[in-house]
Amino acid sequence: MKLNVLALTILIVFNSDGQSLKFEDIPPSVQATFFYEVSNSRKVKWEMVDEVYLASLKEHGKALELLINKRGILLMIEREIVASELPRQVSEKLAEDYKGTHVKRVSKINRQGVFTYFVVAKKKNWLYELTFSSFGKIIKHTEKFADK
Repeated sequence: MKLNVLALTILIVFNSDGQSLKFEDIPPSVQATFFYEVSNSRKVKWEMVDEVYLASLKEHGKALELLINKRGILLMIEREIVASELPRQVSEKLAEDYKGTHVKRVSKINRQGVFTYFVVAKKKNWLYELTFSSFGKIIKHTEKFADK
């Protein structure tokens, strides 16, 4: 199940060809879960990818995404955070292994109670996309040359 959620997350992040939806088109079970998790929602972009609903919005000026299946089960929440909110072990591993990088974006991901941290960092012309466990273990590492 965890691998399916991870695969679906990757599919949604890298293939945002999801079908845009209006709030009226969202099933009541999905709406209920959404409002349980997010009380103050104004501008929400709804998409459907492989029968999973993706809600994207800003909360307190930070990006927030929720994946909810058609039965109303919350599969994942991704919240944008600041680097100072990373667990100590993650910050230490980042400083040790990626010395001299500038952190561009950080997200805390909750996949049904399993927390990971996604970090985008840049050093000179290299862009690093890193996924860490809560304990600072690198789960995924990609790097690419960035012209600017």
